[in-house]
Amino acid sequence: TRLEAALKVVLRQSLPGILTAALIAFGRGIGDAASVIFTAGFSDYISLSLFRPVATLPLAIFYQLGTPYPEVQDRAYASSLILTMLIVLISVLARLLTRRYKSFVVK
Repeated sequence: TRLEAALKVVLRQSLPGILTAALIAFGRGIGDAASVIFTAGFSDYISLSLFRPVATLPLAIFYQLGTPYPEVQDRAYASSLILTMLIVLISVLARLLTRRYKSFVVK
């Protein structure tokens, strides 16, 4: 049937591209700091609710680097390291998944 063909052939052929695009978009969303700085609010409070304001990593780095306190600046450097590690991890994961699912693509 058409549904079986779509699931077995078309989806299998397009899966590597879909996974790669989703992971790259996620990594780009984490890394883009300028739009977050200009549009998001800032709060140092860590909330357990999804509807409360919290600090995003790029915005926290921006504000913490502007303070004269070395302890706060150290937190900003740690946040920068975490953000960089997240972006590298997502990029490596995207490449590994692309390589793995590329074998399903018929050339």
